[in-house]
Amino acid sequence: MISKSRFSITILSALALLALAGLQAGAFGAREAGAVREVSGFDSVSFSTAGQLFITQGDREALEITAGEGELARIQTEVRGGTLFISRKEGGPAFSLRPPVFRLTMRKLTAIETHSSGSVAAKELSADSLRIQISSSGGVAIDALSAGSLEVQITSSGSLKLSGSVERQDVRLSSSGSYSAGSLESRTAKVRVSSSGSATLRVSDSLEASLTSSGGVRYHGNPPQVNAEVTSSGRLVRLGD
Repeated sequence: MISKSRFSITILSALALLALAGLQAGAFGAREAGAVREVSGFDSVSFSTAGQLFITQGDREALEITAGEGELARIQTEVRGGTLFISRKEGGPAFSLRPPVFRLTMRKLTAIETHSSGSVAAKELSADSLRIQISSSGGVAIDALSAGSLEVQITSSGSLKLSGSVERQDVRLSSSGSYSAGSLESRTAKVRVSSSGSATLRVSDSLEASLTSSGGVRYHGNPPQVNAEVTSSGRLVRLGD
């Protein structure tokens, strides 16, 4: 008799846990849904929410979002002054069991900004001039970048990983920002690193570096012109060709 009672209690407990899991799944957006947002008239993107943003260049402008049902309604998208802003409304659960996924198609690209823990990725991008700004713990990775000029600003623990080629690059890092561009060919480079920021790059013609505190710069190549200003425990290291 006692065994049957224990068995019944076990079954009821299991059912209660399943019901609770279902409620939590609904609350935190575990049931995924998709949406297509109408966006147009922009050449830069500002990403200020958790999740993953994948950028592709093409002959159209489009944004597809996959997220939990509850999370999808809180995602805001707006074009202002040529920039597409992607953010999240305040209120509701602070996180989702499955972070949203954004797939963005753009005709032309001039700037990427991320101001959250979200990540941005692209396989192949081309631009005359590109600006990348990363704050908070956000990260950006581009597999094959082709650009005339590149401007980078990384603060906090943000990270940027690049491959491809540019004519010139201008990089600013502060705090513990990380710039990994040893596979990005460039003719000229200007890099300023403060605090514990670190940068790895490749340059062929000229390098101008400014390092303060414990900042570090490592570079591939043998540029005939190297101008360096190193203070405190900053380090400039050549890695070879």
